Amino acid sequence: MYTKGEWQAEVGYTNIYIIASKGTKHSAVADIPTSNDNAEANANLIASAPDMYEALLSALGSLVALGINDHSWGEEIRNNIQQALAKANGK
Repeated sequence: MYTKGEWQAEVGYTNIYIIASKGTKHSAVADIPTSNDNAEANANLIASAPDMYEALLSALGSLVALGINDHSWGEEIRNNIQQALAKANGK
């Protein structure tokens, strides 16, 4: 499971830090050297990961509830979502 809270990217002098905030508690999740050409894009992607994870869980639940996963194209979408979630869970 991942660190709960609102994740955001905060730019420092030499690094961009990904911070998870929950109430008054703050946890560093990652830091990316600003010398990396894609540092800002990578930081934004990492900071949005919890929202994307929860959106995928919701979409998967909706597919199953609506029976869309019973169709061949729905099965492919379901499999893609399950693979992405498994990767996020380290599997």
